[in-house]
Amino acid sequence: MSKDTNDMLFEYIKNTIYENQIEPLDISKLPEDYQKLGAGISQFCIWVQETKQFSEEIAKGNLEVQPPNVENVIAANLKALQGTLRHLTWQAEQIAKGDYNQKVEFMGMFSDAFNRMTEQLHDRTEALANEMHYVSEQNESMRRNNEMFQIFTQKSQEYIIIVDARTGESLYCNDIMKELLDSIKGTDEEQFLGKNGMLNHCPCSSVNTKAQWEYKTGSGSYYSIQSVYIYWDGRAAMAHSFANVTVDKEREEMIEAMAFKDFLTGNYNRRFGMELLEKRQEEQNLFSLGFVDIDFLKYCNDEVGHERGDQYIRNVSDALMAIPTEKTVCRVGGDEFMVIMEGIEAAQAEKYLRQARASIMKNNIGGSQKIPQSFSYGVVDNTDTAELDVSEMLSNADKKMYKYKIAQKEKLKKFFHDNLDGFVDDRLEP
Repeated sequence: MSKDTNDMLFEYIKNTIYENQIEPLDISKLPEDYQKLGAGISQFCIWVQETKQFSEEIAKGNLEVQPPNVENVIAANLKALQGTLRHLTWQAEQIAKGDYNQKVEFMGMFSDAFNRMTEQLHDRTEALANEMHYVSEQNESMRRNNEMFQIFTQKSQEYIIIVDARTGESLYCNDIMKELLDSIKGTDEEQFLGKNGMLNHCPCSSVNTKAQWEYKTGSGSYYSIQSVYIYWDGRAAMAHSFANVTVDKEREEMIEAMAFKDFLTGNYNRRFGMELLEKRQEEQNLFSLGFVDIDFLKYCNDEVGHERGDQYIRNVSDALMAIPTEKTVCRVGGDEFMVIMEGIEAAQAEKYLRQARASIMKNNIGGSQKIPQSFSYGVVDNTDTAELDVSEMLSNADKKMYKYKIAQKEKLKKFFHDNLDGFVDDRLEP
């Protein structure tokens, strides 16, 4: 083969491989001995060109492209792939329509993955169908329950309302609740349904689905509320049943106050004082404890009566309440008081008690009958009694008070002799 013939055939084959369009091979230009070879090469290159164009369309996803004719044996496998892909496309369409029985048995790893996918789709679809059926049954059950709920609650004497859990919109009210809302249209309605209203304080949620709680409105009313997180007509909601318990609450608070308050003075009583004293000891913050005993109370009761004696007790209480520091005054006996003063040491507490004592010594009980007023006191603080229990601490203050009372006995008699028009009585004992 001459060099020119060789170059021409080589260029023709190269162009067939690398170019999309080539000029047909001019066989007449080949030597006669090479024209049959040229014809074969020409047919081969035509098939290569057809196969290239066909594969490009397949690569683009065009499975409808017309394949080369049956004589093009080079494209045979590619045409088989086209048939397979068209069949897989049809199977995918069937799966999309809900036919999960489609199987692929002839593509190795792809077959395994495809078949697992269809099995999973089948299982998930079946599970979803079961769940939808269950939800449908639940919705129907809830609808029937809601109907029964309305029937039973319409005539209830408790206020019942159902609100949207997200927006607070009222979804249902029984008759008595409707009447209440109708009667408080406007500003008062905000206490129930407003942005900062009572129902927005409900502790219920999708996690904590039930709660029993109390709420005090800005106007001082108390409500006892039972709340449940439910679904109402397909919406997450809160069902509230509540009653106005203001009267009961006020009675309860009054009883509680009576349990901790002294009726005569309005001060706290011994029970409250001892509990507070224990709490202060546990906290270990600085405080002082003053123990006060009223002087001459028996004398007052005997000379001018218990009504004036009660006034004497109230006078002492007022003087102690006027002490200018943070304190708690408790009447712990007929003529005894306990004063817990926060944040001060015993020396400062003694100063305050001395001033309170002086303020009432200038007064008297009984009008024309001159009855002196005074009290004795003892003070301790927790700087050196932190390890004592409250009974020991109170006992120490009591002992100091008694020493003070004995020490002041004669001074008191002289003071009242000099300041109450010379009044003195041998029966006058502090």
